[in-house]
Amino acid sequence: MFGLSTFFFTVIIHDASQIGRTPPISMSLLMSAAVAPILITAVHVRKFGTKIKRLKHMHRKLETRYQIVVLKRSVGEIKPLGK
Repeated sequence: MFGLSTFFFTVIIHDASQIGRTPPISMSLLMSAAVAPILITAVHVRKFGTKIKRLKHMHRKLETRYQIVVLKRSVGEIKPLGK
């Protein structure tokens, strides 16, 4: 998809006079081919942003649970493993 959009975008940039001779349907296809990689990138950035946010939340929860266990172990409420 990226190669196709790059080709059409290069054709548009290379010879702008081609735009006037193309039928209207071709013009919309050329524009959508130029915009497609940007939309795909935006979707992936949003998806990975959501995943990173979820992982950070899980990390904070696990870290909190770990700190609670360490505090309980230091106070003596929980026996250390292997002893």
